[in-house]
Amino acid sequence: MVDKAQAEIALLDEGLRAQIRTTGNRHIDTAHMRYSLGRALWLFDKPRETAQALDEFQAATLFLKQREPTHHSLIAFEKARDLAQESLILFQEPGTRTVWPYWRPPTSRQEDKRAMKDLFIELLAMTGRQWVKQPCNIGRPKVN
Repeated sequence: MVDKAQAEIALLDEGLRAQIRTTGNRHIDTAHMRYSLGRALWLFDKPRETAQALDEFQAATLFLKQREPTHHSLIAFEKARDLAQESLILFQEPGTRTVWPYWRPPTSRQEDKRAMKDLFIELLAMTGRQWVKQPCNIGRPKVN
């Protein structure tokens, strides 16, 4: 699942590059693509990806403040930027492995797989695609 998530991030990054080539940096859709890429990077909950997400959030927020100061997305962009900035500060403390709060005991492998599946579905939704569950017929008898 991690490989699939990284592939989705690469796809979002390529989509951002294509958006910049077609409409340039000064378009509202480019700001939204930057925000989507930042959210996907931030979900990894690692220092390097959080720093990259913060850069994307700052670029999107700066564009909206300069070009579209009354746009309804500005609040969400600023909130995401501020949360990513707080997360990055928490990562600077020694021994911090994650900045997302955990209120329950360690999970089972099945719960971890479900969480990664949910992350992958969210990444797919950011690109406008859907999760299609493939049926698994291995080890099942055929019904006539």
